[in-house]
Amino acid sequence: MNLVEPYTNKGYRLYVDNWYTNVPLFLKLEKKGILACGTVRGNRKYLPQDIVNAKIEHIKRMARGDSLFRQCGNLICVTWKDKKLVHLLSTLPEGPDLSQVQRKVRLQGKWEKKDFPQPKLIKMYNNHMGGVDLGDQKIATCSRLMKGNIWYYKIFFHMLEVAVLNAHILFKISTQQQNTLSQFKEKLILELIGGNTFRRQVATPSRNRLLADMRFNHSLFHHPVETDVRREYKVHTHRVLTKFECGICHVYMCAAPCFQRYHTLQEYLFDDPSREGAKRIKDVNGRPRAGPGRPPQRRSR
Repeated sequence: MNLVEPYTNKGYRLYVDNWYTNVPLFLKLEKKGILACGTVRGNRKYLPQDIVNAKIEHIKRMARGDSLFRQCGNLICVTWKDKKLVHLLSTLPEGPDLSQVQRKVRLQGKWEKKDFPQPKLIKMYNNHMGGVDLGDQKIATCSRLMKGNIWYYKIFFHMLEVAVLNAHILFKISTQQQNTLSQFKEKLILELIGGNTFRRQVATPSRNRLLADMRFNHSLFHHPVETDVRREYKVHTHRVLTKFECGICHVYMCAAPCFQRYHTLQEYLFDDPSREGAKRIKDVNGRPRAGPGRPPQRRSR
């Protein structure tokens, strides 16, 4: 109320968005000689529920272009169905008169323009709302294209966009240059980069790729080494443990015949008929991986 104090009783009209619009505020403004108009949220207090409650049956049945009016004194509440419900509160001296508005609709697979009835109050609000929410309008013209599902990312990038917009406004005031916001962003990016270039680090080859290159390289001294840990064979299709590994590839296998098969054959898996127990499943790369195995047999007592 302190912001509008210099404009009381001078015939001004105030247009606001749904963040500020409510019944007590508009009544106070009317007493000070300021007429107001603005969209309003349907869950605000003291609104006529028979036209703002979207759960009521006759509200659900409203077609596009339908409108409902309620008036209490000089205060008018309007509900208009566009693609969604639009609620508006006003103390302007306008009645329930209607005008026409064009909307694109899809008819028989084609997009066509069609006229729909629209309350004059809503048309008047749209004509005068250019200065309302102007910051978001400017940000939306060249906002970032990256999308994300993490909520605090959206808050961070929105605050960053607001900071850039404020810097653009101050830049125009101080330099008297009429650059657009997108041009200002391009200059800002170049200043922040400072002529440097940044490259993404090349990913190191995976261990499987390195093993494939090493195991057929006969210039390396491939030799079996005994370790202190027993681990699963990588060549046998059965689950068998061994202490031996290749000193170069560091893959666990027995000295014979697995060692020779692994370093000479592309398809090196070995199904040893002398081994019993659960088999491992062969994956797409020709390497065995742990599978569910064979269920243990019950012993008869």
